[in-house]
Amino acid sequence: MLDKPVRAGQRADIKVVVRTADETVPTGEIRVRVRGAKNLTRTLDADQAGVLRLKLPKLAVGTHRVKVRYLGSSDVESSAAKTRKVRVKRAKAGKSATSSPRGGWSAVDS
Repeated sequence: MLDKPVRAGQRADIKVVVRTADETVPTGEIRVRVRGAKNLTRTLDADQAGVLRLKLPKLAVGTHRVKVRYLGSSDVESSAAKTRKVRVKRAKAGKSATSSPRGGWSAVDS
């Protein structure tokens, strides 16, 4: 689960880390799936050193499972992280839910 719950109307920030056993810099596609929401696919470039930050789409109130998968490259095998959970709480009455909380996890190890 993310460190802090997200309020309704906010988008959770996540950090995906792809590690290799040697000093190979991972590149390639990362797919993030959230049940009931649009799937995200992002490209991990060599200059990002295996770290990718992204925002999930806005989610309904409740707990959502998030699956992250590194699709691999010619030098690095594909890998999947454990399924994590994001909890979305109701927005506080009279408060605008426009800012995004800072949270994340190390999601992929290869």
